[in-house]
Amino acid sequence: VRGVTPYAPEGADIGDVVISVDGKLISKVGSAADVERLLTEGRLIRLRKGRRTTQSSAVSVKAVPQEKPRLPKPCSQAEAAASEASRLKSEEKLLRSIEELLQTEKKYVDDLTEIFLRTGENPSKLLF
Repeated sequence: VRGVTPYAPEGADIGDVVISVDGKLISKVGSAADVERLLTEGRLIRLRKGRRTTQSSAVSVKAVPQEKPRLPKPCSQAEAAASEASRLKSEEKLLRSIEELLQTEKKYVDDLTEIFLRTGENPSKLLF
């Protein structure tokens, strides 16, 4: 439990651990979204009491400043050249893949048009 809302049932404290909701173990739930749904819709929530925190200690924990993200260390010219070559190679590969995908889509549309023409349907029906 990271926070207690004003309308929350009595007995829940910050630091408590949720064990189950309506008989479903939290450890067996597949995703965080499912846990959130259980907690908002659930009627019977089982808690394991955590350590007791005072109001002043809870406030002091929230006041801890966030760490600044670390900048990557500068690399040598050889590493920079190698990474640039690798990036260019990756971009070329991506462009080839995109071109191949476009060609495949064009062939697919041509095949569909041919099928429509063979069946006597109007190819403009391809447009939605």
